[in-house]
Amino acid sequence: MVTMHRSSAQNPAVAENEADDAASSDLAAYIAPLKRRWWLLILIPLLLALGAYELASRRAPSYNATATLLVNPITGSNGTAADNITAATLLTKTYSGFVTSPVILQRVVTDLKLPETPTQLESLVTATADPSSQVIRITTKYHSAQGATDITNAVADHFIAFLAELPRAGVGQGSQTLRDTIDKARNERDNLSAQLATLRSLPNLPTAEDNARIASLESLLQQAQSTYTGLLDLQQRLNLTQLTSQNGVSIAVRAVVPQRPTGSLQLLATAVALIAGFGAMVVGIVLAEQARPRVRSRKDIRRIADLPVLVTVPRTDMSGDIAVIHAPRSALSEAIYALQTQLWIEARGNTATTIAITSPGAGEGASVIAANLASAFAQSGQRVALVDGNLRAPSLWKFFKKDAKHPGLAELVAVPAMGLRDVLTDGPIPNLELLLAGPVSMIPTERLTSERAESLLADLRDRADVVIIDAPPPLADSNGLLFAVNADYTIIVIRADRTRTDALRRTLTSIRAINAYLFGVVFSESSRDGSSA
Repeated sequence: MVTMHRSSAQNPAVAENEADDAASSDLAAYIAPLKRRWWLLILIPLLLALGAYELASRRAPSYNATATLLVNPITGSNGTAADNITAATLLTKTYSGFVTSPVILQRVVTDLKLPETPTQLESLVTATADPSSQVIRITTKYHSAQGATDITNAVADHFIAFLAELPRAGVGQGSQTLRDTIDKARNERDNLSAQLATLRSLPNLPTAEDNARIASLESLLQQAQSTYTGLLDLQQRLNLTQLTSQNGVSIAVRAVVPQRPTGSLQLLATAVALIAGFGAMVVGIVLAEQARPRVRSRKDIRRIADLPVLVTVPRTDMSGDIAVIHAPRSALSEAIYALQTQLWIEARGNTATTIAITSPGAGEGASVIAANLASAFAQSGQRVALVDGNLRAPSLWKFFKKDAKHPGLAELVAVPAMGLRDVLTDGPIPNLELLLAGPVSMIPTERLTSERAESLLADLRDRADVVIIDAPPPLADSNGLLFAVNADYTIIVIRADRTRTDALRRTLTSIRAINAYLFGVVFSESSRDGSSA
């Protein structure tokens, strides 16, 4: 038997396509976990929306009723029509602050015999004034449609009645007297200012007597100015009283009974819960995925493993069958044939080749690749021995439709005197022999030793041209390392969006520590371009 030559250099068997689209890969890194957990993106927001709808439905509905008041322009005044309208507009803003005053609301509570206090009613009634018009809108939000209407109209009626009760007697006579007093104060201020200006304009230097006179006039002028300012303020307040007496307020539009509740709390709460739930789930899934990152693209493999990607295996539904037998023209079969060709080129000139196929974790496709690769070599006329080295979770018996209790590797480990002929079984095609794992219940307590593994593989090489081992993940079963160190080539199968980067790093470290020859990587279950699916 010719011993295989192991090269320490990286395997150049495949011309790797380096044109990965980095942007697409990064985008796929976020989309892939959302695709895998699509049911969470639907279920959780839906449950939150249903809960929000139920809670909102338990709340009593509210109704809005609105009445419109109109502040009439001043009539019978000496100002222009525009001035009168402007004054009424300014007064509208003042009135709006009195609509919800305690005195008005107390009258409404008493009139309608409401259970609410004036303070409670103040939070339900609002009055707003249009800044560019003479309109005041009174709106009441109440738990019943009729109640909202009655309160709104009562507030409007009592406010108008309140304005009518304001004192008006003597307003005209008092205004004339005040104007006369203001004129007298203005004249006195102007006379004092003129005297002071005359003294200050004397051509000669002022004497001590002149300075005393100037100081006296300044004091008197200050007093006169203060008196004049106070009288002007009093006149403004009197004018407001006159406007109140002259400006009538009428109800332009009375409130009518609303036909439906204000808004839809159920729909709003449901929509908010649905959107918030969906957004929270998207963020949560992405953050959880980033906390334990997975291999998603060939770029990740090059960054982590520094190994060539031998083939990229597209998604396939042939996981339970042998694709090269049942679907030889499928994409999976073409990938297997490409992998077989690379191994042929690498191993030419050797009488026997041992290939260990493993993965960082369970369920990543190593068994699929091992079963199809063994069948492909057997189809080419070479004698092939396929070994199921996974004693804890064997799966090759399923691919080849064999009895799970058929004797196999477990019996060889437990009973050293037993030979290969006692456990080998024929495959479904010529040139293919199977060494199954044996019944799980027969897993030996003794571990497979390095000497026993080496002896077993030597016996298989005497019977076959190619020995392919479906080895268990080294991190879960030390037998995986025994098969790798005794094989000529070790191939790692990585499944996109499933293989975790930390598991891949630890697997590579353990295999390299025993100086096994890593031939390359099979990128399993990805889209055809190699980006994660």
